[in-house]
Amino acid sequence: MALLDANHFRVRLGDQDYSGAENIYYAVESLPVNAFLDLEAYTSYGDIEVRVPPTYQGSLDLCKAEHDADPVRVAQGLRDPTGGGAEHVLSTSWSNDRRWRGNVGWGSNDTRGGSVRLLSETHGHCRLSIS
Repeated sequence: MALLDANHFRVRLGDQDYSGAENIYYAVESLPVNAFLDLEAYTSYGDIEVRVPPTYQGSLDLCKAEHDADPVRVAQGLRDPTGGGAEHVLSTSWSNDRRWRGNVGWGSNDTRGGSVRLLSETHGHCRLSIS
């Protein structure tokens, strides 16, 4: 994970030109409360599984095979990492191009501008866990 400035982290996995055929598994172990995370994972013929901590706030863009269940799994009982008692908010939509898009954050959809993109050219399984 590269630190771009005091609160901005970037992760790039796989090849953006989809030249790889590997499965990608990655976990962001911790993320400061007010940090921005920009994470992208690309593969041609593999699956992608990523875990981010509940402090992640931002947009989501995931490929989704038609037979897949919900590609985002949120742990039960998450508590506001700031201690303010805000509710964890996940809003989603499914698009015709087999993409699952949404936003996640705390409180009134305060996304903080982060971004997670998990894309497979062959629409392999793309899964995100928030825990």
